[in-house]
Amino acid sequence: MPSAITKVDHLQFQSFVVADVATPLRGISPHSPKNWASTGFRAQAGLNPDQLPPPSLIPVAKPANFTVKYTGSTVNTFDLLDFYLGCIVATGQTVFAIPVRCTVRLTALDGTGQAKGFHIATYTPLQECDFDFLFLCAVLGAKEEMGKIELGSAFLGVGTVLVELVSSSVVDQATFITGFDDLNVVYH
Repeated sequence: MPSAITKVDHLQFQSFVVADVATPLRGISPHSPKNWASTGFRAQAGLNPDQLPPPSLIPVAKPANFTVKYTGSTVNTFDLLDFYLGCIVATGQTVFAIPVRCTVRLTALDGTGQAKGFHIATYTPLQECDFDFLFLCAVLGAKEEMGKIELGSAFLGVGTVLVELVSSSVVDQATFITGFDDLNVVYH
């Protein structure tokens, strides 16, 4: 069972867990060895996430974010320069996990909580699996590398970054797992 991530270095995470490659969440390879941070979203029944904006995708838990704005923090802001992204859809009770295309919106908040800007990042696996053949793809063991996402000046001097899943290549009542790895962060 994946364990919750609370704090790494100076970043406090909300609604993220550690996904270890030894767990069933194995559709993507972490960029750094062994594990990556993941957050989940669930599509509402009968809605196609590619055709509808949020809230067609709803967070499984509280809104996912990472921040330096918490009691006891010793830093004021941070720069998020880049990170690695990957997305999977979990089938059944996450017995299998298949890499899927997804689009994630990151919103940068400054040290006072005001929006500075946003970045839309898309992850596309080398081999996309058709929804009708998810089980076959899982049995064949599709595994993909994460993609590097570089961010701009809006992500310099931020206090918090919000994470939303905007769309995915899979529809209906699937659970989407969005993975983050090797966040390149400079603290101030």
